[in-house]
Amino acid sequence: MKKNIVACILVIAMLLSVGTTAVFAENTAQSLVEDINIDRKDISSSQDPFEFPITPNSKEWGNYSSVQLKEMLNIPLSTAEKMDTAALLKMVLEYPFMIDIYAYDTIEQGFKGLSLEFNGAAVLLQRSDLAKNLLTHYKNSTEKMLAVETKSHISDKEIIQKMFMESLLLYPKVSDKLSEDEKHIIVTLSQQVADKFQISPLVVGETSVTAAAPGDVLGYGYVYTPAPPVTVLVLKLQDFDAEQKKSDK
Repeated sequence: MKKNIVACILVIAMLLSVGTTAVFAENTAQSLVEDINIDRKDISSSQDPFEFPITPNSKEWGNYSSVQLKEMLNIPLSTAEKMDTAALLKMVLEYPFMIDIYAYDTIEQGFKGLSLEFNGAAVLLQRSDLAKNLLTHYKNSTEKMLAVETKSHISDKEIIQKMFMESLLLYPKVSDKLSEDEKHIIVTLSQQVADKFQISPLVVGETSVTAAAPGDVLGYGYVYTPAPPVTVLVLKLQDFDAEQKKSDK
């Protein structure tokens, strides 16, 4: 009889222990959310502004690892899908870990990596009207920057977002939808801002490729490079005479 009583007590103790553990885990999760005041509710309208509940300027930012922060800052796919492209674009440009796109070998790889960890980016990169919205946002932003008198009148955030937008403009799914005239507008605005505030521009070189016979141009277009604007003429070695070949070596 005593053995049965002891057994019952042990079972009850085990159940209480499991219950306490479950409650502790739930309370821990809740406290983590409450600490940074995350609003998990879906956006009620695609036009509603979105603000991240924690940013690098928040005093709580240093309390969490990058893995924890990325998990906290991610949003449900359903939320991203409800947002119109203009609002979604602004949210992605504000994403604190947008800078991670530069940790990859190419911009394309960077955006693919970003879309795997942030649902907002995953949805944005699939939008058919992304190029149109990005071009509009870029023009408005750069024209606003050009309207101020000195660099002290623009924030570091504006300069960084200009860099992010230019990187996104180079993303194949975006750049492929831009006309040559639109690319020219982008490069011109970028260069004007760079000249005024002494920051890095998005530059373009006009590239012609000559083959078969000298002067027979097979291709012509815009190429984005990190170098100053320059016209690059590519010739086959046979197009040079003997003296040119010797001096070129």
